[in-house]
Amino acid sequence: MTSNQENNARLAQVVVKVFQNKVEHSFEWAFTQDPEVFEKDIIEYNGRMRASGLEKFNGPSYAFVVTLYYSQYEYENKNACGALILYISEDIIERILKKMGHRDFDEDDQEFVVKECVEFCESIIGEVKKAMQPMGYREIVSSKPLGYKNEVLDGVLYPHDQNKFQEISFYLWNKKALVVDLVVAPAV
Repeated sequence: MTSNQENNARLAQVVVKVFQNKVEHSFEWAFTQDPEVFEKDIIEYNGRMRASGLEKFNGPSYAFVVTLYYSQYEYENKNACGALILYISEDIIERILKKMGHRDFDEDDQEFVVKECVEFCESIIGEVKKAMQPMGYREIVSSKPLGYKNEVLDGVLYPHDQNKFQEISFYLWNKKALVVDLVVAPAV
């Protein structure tokens, strides 16, 4: 295993711990099986990473994209050091929104679902960035999460010196409910 692969495997474990904490403690849900982590090849599309929730689930989903940068300067110049894409199966959107305190809503209102799930994603990325600091990622700046239904048509900015990403699948109620794609260049 190369040092880059080791780094990505450690980062995947950071994401697993953050999600376990969020889901098990904040939502008081239990994962029904251990998360699955696979290293996969990045499929590039027009210089960006392809991202499709339709490939993750046997049905509709939402994708939330956060691009990571080493610094504010890199952010302003769109020079990504990483990306985190959270896919949420449409089957559990209603449960997540109810746990976030929403009661009367139309789950077919994509604008509302995206807006509210962006809040969930922001809380996750904040914890991930904090957990990355001891690994040498001191000043990570992240984009605001962008939400999409099923797939990210324009693709995702990612560090072009990387050709692999970590796919992390989480299971709730005995089915795949959340998937995270994670690609991050080594800390500088």
